[in-house]
Amino acid sequence: MTNNLELSRVINMVETLSSPNPVNLSIKASSDELNALAKRFDLVNISLLEAEIKLSAIDSGTDRDADVLAEVKLRASLTQMCSVTLEPINDEIDVIFSQIFSTTTEFPADSGGDSFENDDFNENNEFFDSEASTEDAPEPIINGVVDMGEFISQELSLRIDPFPRKKGVEFEWVNKNNNDTEALNNPFAKLSALKNSLNDKK
Repeated sequence: MTNNLELSRVINMVETLSSPNPVNLSIKASSDELNALAKRFDLVNISLLEAEIKLSAIDSGTDRDADVLAEVKLRASLTQMCSVTLEPINDEIDVIFSQIFSTTTEFPADSGGDSFENDDFNENNEFFDSEASTEDAPEPIINGVVDMGEFISQELSLRIDPFPRKKGVEFEWVNKNNNDTEALNNPFAKLSALKNSLNDKK
């Protein structure tokens, strides 16, 4: 199986569905994969991307084949450009979430909810309760496999701040025409003036 994905790890879900025990796997992006992902997501750099994943077959509660619950601990270190100063800033992503994968071709409408997330990872480095649910629609298992590398890449992209800002930096409206009348009518200028007025009264 060949593709042009930056990070590809094709996992045979049939083995997981037939296994009575959870299947654990680890994914760590190589330097070339990190560079390719940084380019894909328009980042200055990604120095780390790794994930610990536990896959468990679960009863879907329907007549369709069993589903697979993926419990994921995702870690990443990346560098972006500040949206205000255009200076490079570093960010760390460290999250735990779950996602259901299904063999069915009929998926319920997406509820619009976020994946189940948990900021706690116990001292024994064990995943949280395998019965934890997710509000996201199931991801498909196609021909018995899932590219978990691409799944992790997409999850990373959802957690990248689209408007990164250096700590302590605030957006300031600049009137290039230096026209006081235009500046006064600008909503950003009005908001700034109101904020200054409230601060003066304190």
